[in-house]
Amino acid sequence: MLIVALIAGCSGTWGGTKHVNRVGATLAIATLAVDAYQTDTAARAGWKGEHEVNVIMGQDPSPLAVDLYFTAVTASVVGLIQIIPERYRWIAYGLVITSQIVVIASNATR
Repeated sequence: MLIVALIAGCSGTWGGTKHVNRVGATLAIATLAVDAYQTDTAARAGWKGEHEVNVIMGQDPSPLAVDLYFTAVTASVVGLIQIIPERYRWIAYGLVITSQIVVIASNATR
């Protein structure tokens, strides 16, 4: 994920030519990485009374399942947003960032 974030921040065309799209892509990937870290940490600790609420991963996914899930999600987000016309990508990045901030905050209060 770090490599994708670096590419997003350094490339002149990845995520669009507009600076806001590059920043949006970088922030979207960064928030996905924070969520992945929080979830992976809980999985490695054995969940200790907590449960994952994501129905795709299940209640108590293994660290491998968490890593595979977030790798697939990050690649999907990056790829699918590229299909959106450049002038609207900032909206998609904003939706990803906003939803991830809500999830990260929820994870932090557990």
